[in-house]
Amino acid sequence: MKKVLSILFIISTICNANNLPDLGDYGSTVVSSHDESLIGRQILYQVNQSQNIVRDIEISDYLESIGLKLIRNSSDPGRKIQFFIVNDQTINAFAMLGNIIGVHTGLFLSANSESELSSVLAHEIAHITQRHIVRILAQQDRITTEGLIITALAILLSRGSADLGSGAFLGGNAYAMQQNLDFTREHEKEADRVGIQILHRSGFDVRASADFFKTLQKGNQFSIGAAPSFLRTHPITSDRINDINDRLEDFSYKQRIENPNFYFIKGKIRAFMGRKKTVINILEKNIKNKAYLNEAGERYALAYAYIRNKEFDKAYIQIKKLLDFSIKSPMLIQLQATFLTQVGREQEAKSILKAGLKKYPGYRSFIYGLAENYIEDDESLKAIRLLENYKIKFSNFIGMHKHFTLIAILLLFVNCATYEAKYLNVENAEDKITTKEISHTFYLIGDAGLSPEGGMNPALKIFQEKLKKADTNSTAVFLGDNIYPAGLPNPKDSTVAYFNAKNHLDAQLNTVKDYRGRVIFIPGNHDWYTEGLKGLKRQEEYVEMTLDRKDSFLPENGCPLEKVDINEEVVMIVMDTEWYLTNWNKRPSMNED
Repeated sequence: MKKVLSILFIISTICNANNLPDLGDYGSTVVSSHDESLIGRQILYQVNQSQNIVRDIEISDYLESIGLKLIRNSSDPGRKIQFFIVNDQTINAFAMLGNIIGVHTGLFLSANSESELSSVLAHEIAHITQRHIVRILAQQDRITTEGLIITALAILLSRGSADLGSGAFLGGNAYAMQQNLDFTREHEKEADRVGIQILHRSGFDVRASADFFKTLQKGNQFSIGAAPSFLRTHPITSDRINDINDRLEDFSYKQRIENPNFYFIKGKIRAFMGRKKTVINILEKNIKNKAYLNEAGERYALAYAYIRNKEFDKAYIQIKKLLDFSIKSPMLIQLQATFLTQVGREQEAKSILKAGLKKYPGYRSFIYGLAENYIEDDESLKAIRLLENYKIKFSNFIGMHKHFTLIAILLLFVNCATYEAKYLNVENAEDKITTKEISHTFYLIGDAGLSPEGGMNPALKIFQEKLKKADTNSTAVFLGDNIYPAGLPNPKDSTVAYFNAKNHLDAQLNTVKDYRGRVIFIPGNHDWYTEGLKGLKRQEEYVEMTLDRKDSFLPENGCPLEKVDINEEVVMIVMDTEWYLTNWNKRPSMNED
């Protein structure tokens, strides 16, 4: 059964703000920025394993654009908060350790305006800027990095969809933590106060917060049962509701032109949820009966629903009707490009995307779409130049897997296209064939610490095939992060977590069973996350026992550097960078050996 725990978002106004305590500064030193960064990366890594994450670039970028606007108008405008979207029809949004906010698609579908959606986001941003979760942790007697990560994953498990947090590696302690991680009434009041300030300064309608609360009370056709669950989890007194309404009266009415992209985003989500024919029937009926918030948004959803069902003639009719609205939006351009690509008119799609990039420079959906078109036309170099010219920065791991893969494929195509040498200046180039013998061969692989139970991930399978052909004059090096998410735990603490972690490590060790060369494992930051040096030594002992070689896990004993003599001509310097980055105050025993 999925957990539907929604974060309360009812927002109060700036008025009488001085009567509420400012909780933001307390506990600011409990979790360092370095620790928060580590936690954030781990949470996003864990979330990305879920099949229930929305990876659509337009939807993700839309949410981030609103979030960035709100953050810039907060008390901490430089804070980097990352967002991810869960394909779940329940109404939910939740703030987490590591400067991360999760949002369910049900929140988009239930909101009647961009201001309503923003009111929830502003409240969650306030929880982060005011360090509410850190304040809860500040009451703990002892906080370690690995403890923080497990706590963060417990929050993910308790506040998000059930499939987001993997209980297999959290162990029993994480479930107990969930009961102690709820925000207090004071936290909620402060998030109300700060959230309304953010919303107002960002130019949104502050009354949308109360409007959305009314939506919750009535329930929503796309989130059946979610609103009552929200109200049961977060009971609200009539005094508080009256207080909020009184505060909102101090704000004058602000006329706001609605962003058409809000309705298009809602439409795109609806077009791809549920059975194809069912979605089409609902949308056709809504348009016929004029039962919609926005006609353009409804027709946009129907156009994508038709494309999804390969009813291209009907999709074309809806696109023509949409263009008659004369709405200027990159999402309409992308819709046309998607349609043209699906019906086999790739060159027209490419022309539309190129023109779209001139109108909306940096619009990522155009960039990726154009790059994919180049690949289809065997123009991989153009795709690489396009990505380089726009300097794509993957600020959020969620939804980026496809595009990391895209770049990898591009590089593979280019590197394997020819054996001819490439030069910057061809006229002055000269090929020189070397007759020198290879002194030693190295096989390198990193971030390999996640495999299915009893099996190997695809990268390890390829690595194993390469090693089968290697001779004794070679070394296989595992470059770190050998176990996701948090190293090798003590089996006494959690048997399930131990065997799950051991499975990831065994998969790598199995690749070198028939390998004739030398094997070296190097630790990464994730390998430190369970009990620090103790967990690292546990992994070192296991690797050396399995390989039956003392110097196969380097540097030894958590040391920072180690010199390895490969042969008379080659020396390898092995470095564990986490030794330099870790907080020694939290690991007083790290230099004992």
